Amino acid sequence: MSTHRRGGMKRKKGFTSHEIPEDPGPCGGYVETHTEYQRQQGSVTATTSSINIPPSPIKPTARKKERPPSPPPALEVESVEALAGAPNINLEGPYDVLWVENDSDGEEDRDEGGRKKKRRKTVDSNPLAQFTESVNTMVDELLRLEGPGTLEPACAKGAWWRDTGHVLLTGSRSGPVLASNGAPCVTWGCEFSSDTSTASPAPILAPPSTTIFATQPLAIQLMRARLFPATLTEPRTAASFRVLETFQMLSFTAKTSAYEFLAALKRRTDNTHLEAVPDRYREFMRMVHEWRHLRLLKRTGRGHDPSGMKGTKPGECVVLCPACPLSGINLPEGWNNDDNQWLHALFLAIDANFRLTRRMVSDDLKDPGLNRGYAYIVEETKFKEYLAVFGEQIPDDKSTCNNHDAIKSASIRGGRGFAASGLGTVQCSRHDMKRPNGSGDLQKGERYVNMDYFCLATLEHNIPSVLVISYDIVCQWSVNFVARCLKYPPNPIGSNPAMDIRYLVPKFHLPAHVQKCRDNYSFNLTPHVGRTDGEAPERGWASSNDLAYSTREMGPGSCRDTLDDCFSDMNWNKATRMAATLVSRAEDAVYWRQEQVEAWVSFARTLPADLRRRWTRMARKWEQGKCSTNPFEYDNDVVTISSVRFELALEEETEILAGNVAVVHKEVTPSEFVLQGLNLEDAIRRQLLNEDMLGAHATDRKKSEVLESANTLRRRFISWEELQRLYMPTVMPHRQSFGVEGKASSKNLRDIKLFLPSEVVSVIPCAEQLVRYEFRYWIAQAHATLRDLCERLVVRQHLYSSKKRYSHGTKAVTRSNRKIEAEGKWIAELASRYRSIRQTLVVLSSVVNELSWQDTLKVLEDKDIQGLTTEDHAHRAVGAQGKKDRLGAGRKQLTWIWFVGGPQTLDGTQVDDDGDEAGDEGEDWMSDDGEGSVVGSNDDDNVNDPDEAAVPKDDPALRIEFCSTRARAHRWQEECLLLEQEMDRVERFWRDGR
Repeated sequence: MSTHRRGGMKRKKGFTSHEIPEDPGPCGGYVETHTEYQRQQGSVTATTSSINIPPSPIKPTARKKERPPSPPPALEVESVEALAGAPNINLEGPYDVLWVENDSDGEEDRDEGGRKKKRRKTVDSNPLAQFTESVNTMVDELLRLEGPGTLEPACAKGAWWRDTGHVLLTGSRSGPVLASNGAPCVTWGCEFSSDTSTASPAPILAPPSTTIFATQPLAIQLMRARLFPATLTEPRTAASFRVLETFQMLSFTAKTSAYEFLAALKRRTDNTHLEAVPDRYREFMRMVHEWRHLRLLKRTGRGHDPSGMKGTKPGECVVLCPACPLSGINLPEGWNNDDNQWLHALFLAIDANFRLTRRMVSDDLKDPGLNRGYAYIVEETKFKEYLAVFGEQIPDDKSTCNNHDAIKSASIRGGRGFAASGLGTVQCSRHDMKRPNGSGDLQKGERYVNMDYFCLATLEHNIPSVLVISYDIVCQWSVNFVARCLKYPPNPIGSNPAMDIRYLVPKFHLPAHVQKCRDNYSFNLTPHVGRTDGEAPERGWASSNDLAYSTREMGPGSCRDTLDDCFSDMNWNKATRMAATLVSRAEDAVYWRQEQVEAWVSFARTLPADLRRRWTRMARKWEQGKCSTNPFEYDNDVVTISSVRFELALEEETEILAGNVAVVHKEVTPSEFVLQGLNLEDAIRRQLLNEDMLGAHATDRKKSEVLESANTLRRRFISWEELQRLYMPTVMPHRQSFGVEGKASSKNLRDIKLFLPSEVVSVIPCAEQLVRYEFRYWIAQAHATLRDLCERLVVRQHLYSSKKRYSHGTKAVTRSNRKIEAEGKWIAELASRYRSIRQTLVVLSSVVNELSWQDTLKVLEDKDIQGLTTEDHAHRAVGAQGKKDRLGAGRKQLTWIWFVGGPQTLDGTQVDDDGDEAGDEGEDWMSDDGEGSVVGSNDDDNVNDPDEAAVPKDDPALRIEFCSTRARAHRWQEECLLLEQEMDRVERFWRDGR
């Protein structure tokens, strides 16, 4: 064959001919002849050259289709007894067949160039679609293998399996083998030995064999041989049940990914990498996906239901919590008529996990999933329809509490390339078990519309008459929860708005809330909740976070089905150990109950009976919502600068009306003059702190802002100095003695001297009125500084928790450490500020003759600067000794700074590392009626109130301690009663329930 084409280069009056042979030859290379023609002086000359063209290393060479190898001769078998000596597959042996693979594609469709033709994708070519249509048959086959019956008659063992070390096997589809009845018996994926009677084992492993039944489709034959096919139509890849079970268990316990598991199998097959092992990652992922779904249906009895998979209801394939109240399963008859309905309450905890993200891989059309709402994850189609309708209608409220991460993240997306920013869940808070249809994806942070759907979806299953819901932002989420439920489609809350629901904040998250929330949403102060802490989701995330490295790269359906399977394993693991867990909790509760009875009796008998009755009634009314006075907090007013300024303004008004005032300045009063001086002193202090934090690499803009602020302070000082000439004329000669130093012209702000009355009262005479005003302002300033110090401690404690929970990676951890370091500097500055203020008060108190303030504003030591929990102290412990000392810090008392100027805590109890109050470890109950009467005394709450004059003075510290010990006692008694009910429900569940 000769072809003519223009050459690569233009040649004058000539062209080039390339001659390529029709048959390149067996080696793939060929000789190409080049003929160049040129016209010279009217004649044509030809120049011929040849070149050897080697075969292309990339482009496949053209070759003719080869016929598939002819099958080996069929084996003539007269009876089954003749094959009695043939070996059988031993799946329990040391060399189990974990994977069977047919690497040969047989007769492939190729074009003339040797390339594979692209196949048109149809519904029939979708393996998952075929699997869904035959899922009931697959479940039946799994049940058949575990049944007591026998399979079909064995056929001839005509082939040996060649196992190469628990991994891949290559082979080709072979011809028929006659069974004893003359019917063809298909052997699949095998390598035949020419002589089965003398076949020798494989050189590495003992040769197992198997039986294949010709009366069933090939996929069913493989299932009955305990081999799981990758496809149902002409399967060429299969995995043994043992390999799927092994990987499934490793994914539960070690969180092993499929990629790592296959890498290990390949290494076991050939650890020298001399043999090419086929890559079957996609096939294995599909088989695992289907295997998880089949096991889920089989475990929940769907194979015995005539309706099969199509009759499966939402949330029906879950492992239920045996200790939670389940109507018709583990509750006694007449439970709904019990007066103590709180014993049958359902405790739910809501939380979100922003580590279980998922990238934009595939979509719901290509990977819709197989469970479809049958287990723990909500059904995706209905969920998206709900979001499309209510996603923009339900706004997220602005926080009226502290700036919580959950509220801030409500408007934050998961990032570029992410389809889900996290996973939201609603689960059992007392036993840490996932609820049916209680979890789902978060598209844009922790929005109310998502969390509402998960809560309402799980409440469709076994909802009792009393609910206790805990959420770290429940103070915001619960405000309009019922109103939002009335807008949603029919749901359990919307149909019963008057349902008894109690909203609480988990114990660990509670200290980060404002005082009002700490009073109204505390587990420790709320009756009928026992020792529940509400932190169950946080403990559950610890075991599921490692799944994020695998699930975030999956498609939407595979990700949901994988999480469903792992949640089932978590529930099953807890359910099987539930009895032992409850027994351990009961032993602990009974012990602490007895301990606290004795402690409370000893404390309560030291108090007058009238005080005990009054405080008990106060606590009971507050628990029932009939009284707004909180018995767990100090009732003294909070001292602030504004309150002192208002008091001084009233005093000046009285003096003006009495005509006992001398007007020095027509606009600025003496109290305002002192206040301006104090504000100026505080502003200079803050300016110096900002300059110290500026850094050596600050931008020009930042430097200009700091400099402009300093210039403003200098102008303020000059203006205030003019007022000082009027109100403190004796200071001016004293100031002049310092020369330029101490004036606005001082180069450094640190050198500016205000000469407040407290600074000069011991040197020069000063008006007593100004000294008294300054003293009262400094008292308020000391209280405000302590409050700021406590707030900074709470913020730093929250930063520690946020870093531990969310910060992963060098960049995030470094940023968190920087913020924590900045908070530490502010805390140190506030502590120094308070010590300076107290020293000033000591000087002024000698003039005003007032020393009562020293009982409240104590000397601040380093050990007093501690947060609400030992989490703050634990992160600052350095060295082995520091860590050793912190072990017992969970039982420490809160320092005095938390009780100054209004309460900053729930009560005077102790706080331990997990957010639980350590004082509660000794909680108990004084009497079963819960009225707070002291055992062995004649106290009676029905006694009429004594005359107020006869009642001893109400000491706030004693009242708080009494109410706190009473609350601890009640919680432990409630815990004992709840555990008794839970143990009874567990027994009913396993005996009569499922």
